Amino acid sequence: MQQFSRNILVALAVVILPSTLSAADVKIGYIDLAKAAEASPQWSKAQKKLEKEFATRTRDLTQEQKELEELAEKFQKDSAIMSEAERTRLQREIARKQRNFEQERRDIREDVDFRRNELLTETQLKVVETARALSKAESFDLVISQGVIFASGAVDITDKLIERLKAADGG
Repeated sequence: MQQFSRNILVALAVVILPSTLSAADVKIGYIDLAKAAEASPQWSKAQKKLEKEFATRTRDLTQEQKELEELAEKFQKDSAIMSEAERTRLQREIARKQRNFEQERRDIREDVDFRRNELLTETQLKVVETARALSKAESFDLVISQGVIFASGAVDITDKLIERLKAADGG
Protein backbone atom coordinates (compact mmCIF):
# COMPACT_ATOMS: atom_id res chain seq x y z
CA MET A 1 0.00 0.00 0.00
CA GLN A 2 2.83 2.39 0.87
CA GLN A 3 4.53 1.62 -2.48
CA PHE A 4 1.25 2.33 -4.30
CA SER A 5 0.88 5.67 -2.49
CA ARG A 6 4.45 6.63 -3.34
CA ASN A 7 3.85 5.75 -7.01
CA ILE A 8 0.73 7.92 -7.03
CA LEU A 9 2.70 10.85 -5.55
CA VAL A 10 5.45 10.44 -8.12
CA ALA A 11 2.90 10.27 -10.93
CA LEU A 12 1.21 13.41 -9.63
CA ALA A 13 4.53 15.18 -9.34
CA VAL A 14 5.38 14.27 -12.91
CA VAL A 15 2.01 15.55 -14.12
CA ILE A 16 1.76 18.65 -11.90
CA LEU A 17 5.37 19.88 -12.02
CA PRO A 18 5.47 20.36 -15.78
CA SER A 19 2.17 22.24 -15.73
CA THR A 20 3.37 24.68 -13.04
CA LEU A 21 6.89 25.09 -14.44
CA SER A 22 8.12 25.17 -17.98
CA ALA A 23 9.51 21.87 -19.17
CA ALA A 24 13.01 23.31 -19.40
CA ASP A 25 12.97 24.18 -15.67
CA VAL A 26 12.41 20.62 -14.46
CA LYS A 27 15.22 18.09 -14.49
CA ILE A 28 14.03 14.51 -14.04
CA GLY A 29 16.23 11.43 -13.79
CA TYR A 30 15.81 7.71 -13.44
CA ILE A 31 18.08 5.26 -11.60
CA ASP A 32 17.93 1.48 -11.71
CA LEU A 33 19.08 0.91 -8.13
CA ALA A 34 19.32 -2.86 -8.50
CA LYS A 35 21.56 -2.54 -11.58
CA ALA A 36 23.71 0.07 -9.84
CA ALA A 37 24.12 -2.06 -6.71
CA GLU A 38 24.93 -5.17 -8.73
CA ALA A 39 27.52 -3.34 -10.86
CA SER A 40 29.11 -1.52 -7.94
CA PRO A 41 32.60 -2.37 -6.72
CA GLN A 42 31.18 -2.28 -3.20
CA TRP A 43 29.00 -5.32 -4.01
CA SER A 44 31.91 -7.14 -5.66
CA LYS A 45 33.99 -6.58 -2.53
CA ALA A 46 31.09 -7.70 -0.33
CA GLN A 47 30.76 -10.94 -2.30
CA LYS A 48 34.48 -11.65 -1.97
CA LYS A 49 34.27 -10.89 1.74
CA LEU A 50 31.35 -13.32 2.06
CA GLU A 51 33.28 -16.07 0.27
CA LYS A 52 36.31 -15.49 2.49
CA GLU A 53 34.22 -15.49 5.69
CA PHE A 54 32.69 -18.87 4.88
CA ALA A 55 35.61 -20.54 3.09
CA THR A 56 36.73 -22.59 6.10
CA ARG A 57 33.23 -23.81 6.96
CA THR A 58 32.54 -24.67 3.32
CA ARG A 59 35.84 -26.53 3.02
CA ASP A 60 35.09 -28.45 6.26
CA LEU A 61 31.63 -29.34 4.97
CA THR A 62 33.12 -30.62 1.72
CA GLN A 63 35.52 -32.77 3.74
CA GLU A 64 32.62 -34.14 5.81
CA GLN A 65 30.78 -35.02 2.62
CA LYS A 66 33.84 -36.83 1.27
CA GLU A 67 34.20 -38.82 4.51
CA LEU A 68 30.52 -39.70 4.43
CA GLU A 69 30.81 -40.93 0.84
CA GLU A 70 33.86 -43.02 1.77
CA LEU A 71 31.93 -44.62 4.65
CA ALA A 72 29.01 -45.37 2.37
CA GLU A 73 31.37 -46.94 -0.19
CA LYS A 74 32.97 -49.01 2.54
CA PHE A 75 29.55 -50.19 3.66
CA GLN A 76 28.56 -51.08 0.10
CA LYS A 77 31.80 -52.91 -0.52
CA ASP A 78 32.24 -54.72 2.81
CA SER A 79 28.71 -55.21 4.18
CA ALA A 80 28.53 -58.77 2.83
CA ILE A 81 31.57 -59.83 4.87
CA MET A 82 30.76 -57.82 8.04
CA SER A 83 29.16 -59.26 11.11
CA GLU A 84 25.60 -58.16 11.85
CA ALA A 85 26.81 -56.02 14.79
CA GLU A 86 29.51 -54.36 12.68
CA ARG A 87 27.04 -53.71 9.84
CA THR A 88 24.53 -52.16 12.27
CA ARG A 89 27.22 -50.02 13.89
CA LEU A 90 28.40 -48.72 10.50
CA GLN A 91 24.83 -48.03 9.33
CA ARG A 92 24.20 -46.01 12.50
CA GLU A 93 27.46 -44.11 12.08
CA ILE A 94 26.58 -43.30 8.47
CA ALA A 95 23.09 -42.15 9.49
CA ARG A 96 24.51 -40.00 12.33
CA LYS A 97 27.12 -38.44 10.05
CA GLN A 98 24.46 -37.84 7.37
CA ARG A 99 22.22 -36.02 9.89
CA ASN A 100 25.15 -33.94 11.14
CA PHE A 101 26.17 -33.14 7.58
CA GLU A 102 22.66 -32.06 6.58
CA GLN A 103 22.30 -29.92 9.72
CA GLU A 104 25.66 -28.25 9.15
CA ARG A 105 24.78 -27.60 5.50
CA ARG A 106 21.49 -25.95 6.55
CA ASP A 107 23.29 -23.90 9.22
CA ILE A 108 25.88 -22.67 6.75
CA ARG A 109 23.23 -21.83 4.16
CA GLU A 110 21.24 -19.84 6.74
CA ASP A 111 24.37 -18.04 7.96
CA VAL A 112 25.46 -17.22 4.41
CA ASP A 113 21.99 -15.93 3.52
CA PHE A 114 21.86 -13.79 6.66
CA ARG A 115 25.33 -12.35 6.07
CA ARG A 116 24.60 -11.78 2.35
CA ASN A 117 21.52 -9.80 3.31
CA GLU A 118 23.56 -7.70 5.74
CA LEU A 119 26.18 -6.95 3.10
CA LEU A 120 23.51 -6.26 0.47
CA THR A 121 21.80 -3.80 2.81
CA GLU A 122 25.11 -2.00 3.40
CA THR A 123 25.69 -1.83 -0.36
CA GLN A 124 22.17 -0.59 -1.05
CA LEU A 125 22.53 2.15 1.57
CA LYS A 126 25.77 3.28 -0.08
CA VAL A 127 24.09 3.24 -3.49
CA VAL A 128 21.15 5.34 -2.25
CA GLU A 129 23.48 7.75 -0.46
CA THR A 130 25.56 8.15 -3.62
CA ALA A 131 22.41 8.51 -5.75
CA ARG A 132 21.23 11.36 -3.53
CA ALA A 133 24.62 13.08 -3.76
CA LEU A 134 24.62 12.67 -7.56
CA SER A 135 21.07 14.02 -7.80
CA LYS A 136 21.96 17.10 -5.76
CA ALA A 137 25.29 17.67 -7.52
CA GLU A 138 23.61 17.58 -10.93
CA SER A 139 20.59 19.65 -9.78
CA PHE A 140 17.87 17.11 -10.45
CA ASP A 141 14.38 18.12 -9.35
CA LEU A 142 13.09 14.55 -9.32
CA VAL A 143 14.85 11.20 -9.50
CA ILE A 144 12.71 8.07 -9.78
CA SER A 145 13.88 4.53 -9.20
CA GLN A 146 11.03 2.04 -8.84
CA GLY A 147 7.71 1.67 -10.55
CA VAL A 148 9.01 2.99 -13.86
CA ILE A 149 7.71 1.37 -17.00
CA PHE A 150 10.07 3.19 -19.35
CA ALA A 151 12.98 5.58 -18.98
CA SER A 152 14.82 6.91 -22.00
CA GLY A 153 18.56 7.27 -22.04
CA ALA A 154 18.08 11.00 -21.66
CA VAL A 155 16.83 10.60 -18.08
CA ASP A 156 18.55 7.33 -17.09
CA ILE A 157 21.46 8.31 -14.85
CA THR A 158 22.22 4.78 -13.62
CA ASP A 159 25.59 4.65 -15.40
CA LYS A 160 26.61 7.98 -13.83
CA LEU A 161 25.73 6.53 -10.44
CA ILE A 162 27.83 3.43 -11.11
CA GLU A 163 30.77 5.65 -12.08
CA ARG A 164 30.36 7.61 -8.84
CA LEU A 165 30.28 4.37 -6.84
CA LYS A 166 33.48 3.25 -8.54
CA ALA A 167 35.12 6.59 -7.82
CA ALA A 168 34.01 6.44 -4.18
CA ASP A 169 35.58 3.01 -3.92
CA GLY A 170 38.84 4.22 -5.33
CA GLY A 171 38.45 2.35 -8.61
